[in-house]
Amino acid sequence: MPSSPEPSRSTAHAEAVAAATVEVELAWSLGPRHVELVKLTLPAGCSVAQAIASCAERLAAAGLAPDAWQAAVWGRRVAPSHQLTNGDRIELCRALTVDPKEARRLRYQGQGGRAARLTRGGAKKG
Repeated sequence: MPSSPEPSRSTAHAEAVAAATVEVELAWSLGPRHVELVKLTLPAGCSVAQAIASCAERLAAAGLAPDAWQAAVWGRRVAPSHQLTNGDRIELCRALTVDPKEARRLRYQGQGGRAARLTRGGAKKG
């Protein structure tokens, strides 16, 4: 009875290395419609803070002080000690420059005090 072929040493080594690392993305935006994205391969068990520290030079070159930004993983705010898993996307979120309620009020005033029409031809009567 033939035995199943054993994986080669190089394949086994590659699998062991892959299990000992995680691949994540680090994303940030310095302005509207401009997103920087960096792919990182880090040791398994790495935290968000360690991932950010591994890109410190690139972030500094972009004029970014990571301590002033909040970190999120897939849009959910996390602590710097949060442990990363393979495929995570770390997002550095800047503070809001305008309160969303205030921005809405200003847009309304810019329309001359009229409410925006959401329907064609107005609402039905009766």
